[in-house]
Amino acid sequence: MFPEQLKKDWIGVALGWMQDIGKRVGPVAWPMTAMHRAWIEYLEQVDETLTFDEWSKEVKCFISHHAMARNDIYDFAFKFVPYDENGHLLPDNQEVRLSREEGDVRILLHAYRKHYRHNPRTCKMCSGHLPQFCKARKA
Repeated sequence: MFPEQLKKDWIGVALGWMQDIGKRVGPVAWPMTAMHRAWIEYLEQVDETLTFDEWSKEVKCFISHHAMARNDIYDFAFKFVPYDENGHLLPDNQEVRLSREEGDVRILLHAYRKHYRHNPRTCKMCSGHLPQFCKARKA
């Protein structure tokens, strides 16, 4: 489960992004930041039953909407991240050059991998009587 301080930090970042959008676009900011408000509510409600699929879906949706709202910052911006598309650490300290949007997604996916340990009782693959094929179990 995510530590409370980490959730507070993420909420603070989202609020800062909302303020930046408000400064740039004025009264049109309210609808543009709707997903930010939904993200904050989502973060406040996540618990130990959160699955990677649910987290991945929410993260990708939120970062995509943020990228649309802050198009000027995400356009042509890159970052180097040491995670694959599922949030796993790459071997041999490799880093991949990605768009800032995709980099932010992978960082948040990695946060799930770091703070939510594999639980075979809640894992859909393991509870489906095929634990030998579960990718999360091996990670």
